[in-house]
Amino acid sequence: MSEAVIVEAVRSPGGRYRRGGLGATRGDAIGIQVIKGLMARFPNMNPEEVDDLIVGCSFPEGEQGMNYGRILAMGAGLPISVSGMVVNRFCSSGIQAIADATAKIRAGWSDVIIAGGCETMSHIPMGGSIFRP
Repeated sequence: MSEAVIVEAVRSPGGRYRRGGLGATRGDAIGIQVIKGLMARFPNMNPEEVDDLIVGCSFPEGEQGMNYGRILAMGAGLPISVSGMVVNRFCSSGIQAIADATAKIRAGWSDVIIAGGCETMSHIPMGGSIFRP
């Protein structure tokens, strides 16, 4: 079984709910900049080497809906071969994305995966866009 290692960790600046400097910025815009920043740290790496992008999102709806992983991959300029996927496990979505990436690498299904979490709670209310109990 292959070993999986974290080569680099990056993140966006933290913000204040709705009133902070990032309150009006969409989550995908922030995520795209984080991925571009990550790739810039490895100028000799061919983006074609990235097998997948797995992103966790607690509330994948509204502007954070659809396939958030694919949206981030394409927005960051990764090759079309990087499919991207979204994982939803509420508050542990980001760590679940990393766990899924680890499992794929250890199983020998992938070699290089970008994984983490992305969203902005300033745009999606805690109960979701349309709360229905």
